[in-house]
Amino acid sequence: MNIPAILALEDGTVFEGISVGAAGLSVGEVVFNTAMTGYQEILTDPSYARQLVTLTYPHIGNTGCTEQDDEAGQAWAAGLIVRDVPRRPSNWRSQVALPEWLQQRGIVAIADIDTRKLTRILRDGGAQNGALLAGTTVSERLDADKAIEAARKFPGLKGMDLAKVVSTPAAYPWHDGELDLDSGTFARADTGSRSSPTTSAPSATSCACWPSVAATCMWCRRRRLPPMYWHCSPTGCSCPTAPAIPSPATTRSPQSASSSPRRSPPTASAWATSCSASRPVRRP
Repeated sequence: MNIPAILALEDGTVFEGISVGAAGLSVGEVVFNTAMTGYQEILTDPSYARQLVTLTYPHIGNTGCTEQDDEAGQAWAAGLIVRDVPRRPSNWRSQVALPEWLQQRGIVAIADIDTRKLTRILRDGGAQNGALLAGTTVSERLDADKAIEAARKFPGLKGMDLAKVVSTPAAYPWHDGELDLDSGTFARADTGSRSSPTTSAPSATSCACWPSVAATCMWCRRRRLPPMYWHCSPTGCSCPTAPAIPSPATTRSPQSASSSPRRSPPTASAWATSCSASRPVRRP
């Protein structure tokens, strides 16, 4: 049994589909996102506040939802627009199906519409106001004119100060480190301990030299390694390929550096010789 739902744009375009979320009316700015996954992160991203998000990838909800993937304490998107939602999610981390997750958070969502046509409208004409209207029963007839009127009455995001809406009311400490997928818990960033016993690798921020990483070791950071692979210490870096970090006693002073002879630039002949030597040899 499919409950009807409609999406109405301010230009009068109406899409008819089925409801896959909460019942009711939701208005906002209709936008689209081309990501193939990460729908839960998108819906809980504060940057999508007061927006009806269209996902261009056809199948949304394959992997279900899990509380560890929330980007905020609540869902901020005003609504969700997709092509198809699978009947049953399939993922070992899944805790709840996407439709149930949407209903729990009061997000109006619609599926079974032509998202390609909607994306072309938004691509050619830009984002525009829209209204999502979802019914409560299978036999309910929805008023498209009511949805169009609601879309046209939406003032738009221009001039809205949403930063104060989505920001936390007070500062709070963050002690959770990286997520351990095996145990489903976060590592403590200060001590490396976890809320449940585990035998996996230590946290990215549990190294004893963590406070001195940013100041002492530039070699690991230039190699773009994750922090858990940094070999840093207050006295230097123990990476096998890292250059030795000079101590203050062996560092040249500005006076000695300025008194040393300056190397002259290479001559034109030397430059041509080095270029020809490094040029690859063509073989027949």
